Amino acid sequence: KVARKCLRLLDSKVLPVLPNDQLAKFLHGSANFFLRWTMSCSDAEKHSFAAEAKALLLEVYRDPELSEEYRENACDFLAALL
Repeated sequence: KVARKCLRLLDSKVLPVLPNDQLAKFLHGSANFFLRWTMSCSDAEKHSFAAEAKALLLEVYRDPELSEEYRENACDFLAALL
């Protein structure tokens, strides 16, 4: 419930105002990562959440201007998705 609410808030309140903000993308990718592991989702939803998480977290990981801590966390999430 919390991750889905986080996604809704990011989609409706944060990303429209800060569409290129890497920290918002990190939160969005993280929420998708956690939703991918929930049991209440269909296989198609899990695949969609995983694909979205990979795309967003890879973008965060590749951003050389973002702090190393966020890049390392993104890398950890990506490794778990492989």
